[in-house]
Amino acid sequence: MMVRKVINRDCAVCRFMRGMTYSSIGGGVGALIAWLLNASRENIMMTAIVFSAIFAFGLTKRWQNKHSKRS
Repeated sequence: MMVRKVINRDCAVCRFMRGMTYSSIGGGVGALIAWLLNASRENIMMTAIVFSAIFAFGLTKRWQNKHSKRS
């Protein structure tokens, strides 16, 4: 008989890693959009910061809402 290990996917480390992942994806998307629009280097950095915050807070909140309804 095989025992399945229960993994807590809502631990602090998991949430931190998800936040880092989403913020890096958002920063990359934001920087790419600004670069394609021929923005200055400062504007590219600011756009990357804003997009990373949107992705990190928006997607993690959406993920939490989706998984909290299942419980």
